[in-house]
Amino acid sequence: MIVKLSIDELQVLDGQTFLHSAPRGYPRFVGRLQRRLDRNTGRLELSDRDVDRIQAYASNRDHRIEEQLCKIFERSLGMGRILSGSPSVIKQKSA
Repeated sequence: MIVKLSIDELQVLDGQTFLHSAPRGYPRFVGRLQRRLDRNTGRLELSDRDVDRIQAYASNRDHRIEEQLCKIFERSLGMGRILSGSPSVIKQKSA
């Protein structure tokens, strides 16, 4: 799946700071997303596994991580507020 991040979403992804409470593997995962992002176009290719991990990290009960992931992917993935019971990530076929 290919998503195109807006300038604001790109800035949130690039500005990720990692808290001591961040789940194991989260900083490395975000670093991989940052390296794969085309900053000129906002294009980011996500595998099904990436989408699953985004959903899992957002639902780990750390509201700060959920908020950041929703700011980045809510528009492009149809990601709702997971903790409030809204729909989570909607998988779409690659373009």
